[in-house]
Amino acid sequence: MKSDNHMQGAIPPLTGKTKKGILYVRPNRIETEIAAALNLPLHRAFELAANGHFAPQTLAFFLRRFRPNGRSPSYDAMLLAFLSRIERAGRRRLLDIPEHWHERAHEFVQDKVFEWFGTERMDIFEMSFARAVECLYLDARAYLKLRIETELPTEDFALSEEIDGEDVVDAMAGRLNRGALTPVEARSELAGVMAKLTLEEGQALIYVDGLGLIEKEAAQEMKCSVRKVGYRLKSAREKLRDIKDPKP
Repeated sequence: MKSDNHMQGAIPPLTGKTKKGILYVRPNRIETEIAAALNLPLHRAFELAANGHFAPQTLAFFLRRFRPNGRSPSYDAMLLAFLSRIERAGRRRLLDIPEHWHERAHEFVQDKVFEWFGTERMDIFEMSFARAVECLYLDARAYLKLRIETELPTEDFALSEEIDGEDVVDAMAGRLNRGALTPVEARSELAGVMAKLTLEEGQALIYVDGLGLIEKEAAQEMKCSVRKVGYRLKSAREKLRDIKDPKP
């Protein structure tokens, strides 16, 4: 890691360019904030950055130019703060994506950020944090929409070798009166349903409401008491009441 003695001097200009070939430029207020932060001891600058006292553009500046050679708890805290700010800013870009896919979107964006480190593509974060987040989440949305439309990983819902994921998806789609859905749509909706339940509640719902087992049979499959199956089933149905009977 660079020492405090290396923090003085001119702030290096950005070298990244827009698609039209125009160089990225930091806003004046960001240049001023960076200049003031460079006058602080490095550990103090890291602390303030990690605690949200600097703009995210300034945070990006420090993350890029003062990366440690080894592990540094203060640097890691600053990096975590940066990724958290990206995620918070990106959430509103996912309103038309099923909620259970949001984590994949955030992971997609985080992976891209790590790919950009060490390249001039990170310049966009110092020029405009909002634009950088928008670009990344637009790419994430496009990626996820393609996945939603084309993949059907029904094996996620398999209960056993005898009861595969496709059987579960078909049964649950019918139980929820979603028979008109395509297989992909049924899988996506079922994933959303299961995300609202605990693992045990989801299993009870699938065995009884989806596959038509009586509670005693479900208890044998789940290796628990009939009473527990009834409790889990009741809890699951209460949570999903608005899905099965949506309010007008």
